[in-house]
This record gives sequence, structure tokens and C-alpha cells, in this order.
Amino acid sequence: MASDELGNLPKEVIEKILMLLPIRDAMKTCVLSSSWKNRWASMPELVFDTRSIPSSIKGEHGRTNYLAKFVDKSLMLHDGIISKFKLDNFLEHGCSDVDQWILCLSRKKTLKHLALLFKNTTNTYQIPSCLFSCQTLRKLELKSCKLSLLPSQYQGFDNIIFLKLYNVTITNDTFELLVNKIPLLRTLRVWHCNSLARCNINAPNLQSVSIAGSFESINFQNAAKVTSASFRIKLPGLSEALRGLDRLEAVCICHPFLEALWNRQSAVLHEKNFWEARLLRKEEDDVFNNLKTVTLSGFKGVKNDIGFSQFILLNALRLKTFCIFPEQTAFMKKKPHVVEKMMQFQRASTIAKVVFKNKVPV
Repeated sequence: MASDELGNLPKEVIEKILMLLPIRDAMKTCVLSSSWKNRWASMPELVFDTRSIPSSIKGEHGRTNYLAKFVDKSLMLHDGIISKFKLDNFLEHGCSDVDQWILCLSRKKTLKHLALLFKNTTNTYQIPSCLFSCQTLRKLELKSCKLSLLPSQYQGFDNIIFLKLYNVTITNDTFELLVNKIPLLRTLRVWHCNSLARCNINAPNLQSVSIAGSFESINFQNAAKVTSASFRIKLPGLSEALRGLDRLEAVCICHPFLEALWNRQSAVLHEKNFWEARLLRKEEDDVFNNLKTVTLSGFKGVKNDIGFSQFILLNALRLKTFCIFPEQTAFMKKKPHVVEKMMQFQRASTIAKVVFKNKVPV
């Protein structure tokens, strides 16, 4: 394409092209034509990842030094609004310059999405107090960093709707204060924060929550709007956590606590459990009365799988669809007797359908 054709591209198209390029390559577009000169300097989203560093730069120390200078240069030359700033998973534990970058961004008062994602390491980066002055933030992601204490003047984040903490060193009290003072929070992700023993969550606008790791307790004190939840945890009291989520429509649980799902509409199940003993009980418990959709992946057709499936079918009064994704793609040909047996199971719901599919949904 000739340079004049490149120069005549609409501004919106140029911006879209720049957004799709690694920032190091976006800077090089200055030579394409006069209309592209320094256009990168008004890009609203700055993402620094492994593509920001030439492959010729070797060693962690050399890569860190190069990146620090590169980010400094990018921020110094940038003359527009910065709505997103992301350091993506290649610095071991940050560098002394990160504090200055966050301070610079906080002063612009335009930042909506901040992601500080460091490599997993024992030397975690300490979040500076200036981050809490970024009151325009809508989305905050932290990975492999430390958040020991909140500033004494912390009043909360008035605009954040998405918060993700992954491998963040944080105390119980700090976590509770942080989350409880984000009034508009809709989505919360807490993954493998090993220093966190208790999750006390008071978030009146929370709609989706995902928690992974080991915890002593999880307590939803004010979460009436949560409709989607995912738990990948080792927690004997999971049923207590679920009792605080009365409006769930979809839940993913990766441990055997499914008897707590008495008021759920959809469940995604990944791990097998043994339900034969439960089938022999005569109690008339209201189990799965509102369950409408079940997706069971990794089905092997063994005794436990069949027993669990039978339990669901006998107790889900409003079940519409029980979708099964066998572990083996040729399952229905290899074990037709299992499929036939499943189809003949008695069902509490007169409209329930059992469907076998080969391709597991992403």
C-alpha cells in the first residue's frame, strides 16, 4: 500500500491498527506517512509485555533495565489520555520505577484499567499508596504482589466494578476493608492468595464471584445480587458460603459439596463424587428443587458417575437439560449400554432431557 493510501485511512482505523500492535511496533509506524507520525503517542491503551523487549536483550537484569527505560520513554512522550496501563507477566518482582509509573498515571486522572501482573516469585512487589489515589479506575488486576496495609486515608474506590487478586499477599483485615469500600463492585476474582484465611465479603452490587485456594471460611454478608459463582477451594464449610448467595443462577464447584445447591438454576460440574449412599436415604429433603440445567464433563461411565447422574435426575424437580460430555469421544460407541441405562433412569421432572455430546464447551 502506498504511503498516501496509508495516510488517508480514517483516524479510527489507524487507532484500531495501533491498538492491535505491540507498543514497540506501534512506535515504528511513525515512518509510514506524515499522518502516522507520533500517532502512537495518543494511544489510550499501553500494554507492556514480552513483546516490548527485543529478543537480543538477555538476562533478567538486562530485560528489567530495558523495560524500565522503555516505559519511562513511552510515558514521557505520550501526550494523550491513558485509559489502560498493563504490565503483563514478565517482570519477576517489579522494579523501583513502577512506583513512579503509578504516580504518573494517578496524576493524569484518566486511568480506567490498571493491571500489574508480575511473574510468580517470592519477592513480591509492594503496592504503593499512590495507587489508591487512582479514583477513575473501573478495573484493577493485581498478580504476585503485596498489599500489606491500606493507606490510613483510604476511603475506597468509588468507580471500580472489576477486581482481580491473583497470588497477592494480603491480610484478612486488609482484604475485607479493600472490598467493602468498593460500592460498585460487580465482579470479584480471588485466586490463590495463600496469606488470606478468611473471605468476608460485603458487596451489595456484586454479580459474579470466583474464588480459588485454601480458606478457613468464606462469608457473604451482603451479596444479594450474585447470580454467578465459581469455587475451586478446599473448604469444609462451603455450604455456609453458598447460604449467602440466594439468587445464584450458575455455579461451578470443583469439590464434593453439591448437596448445598438447593436453590440453584444451573451447575457446571467437573469432579466426580459418590452418591450411591445418598440414593438409599429415605429423607424427603428439598434438594435441587430449582435446578434447571446441568453440564457434566469428563464422564467415564463408572459407578460413581452413574450414581451421581441418577441422584440428580431423581431430585431435580424442574430440570430441563442434563448435558453429558464423555471423557472419550467414542464413548457412545464403546459403552452403548451405559447410554441406554442413563436414558431409562426415572426422572423427577417430566420435561428433563438427557443429552450426550462429544465436544466439551469452552
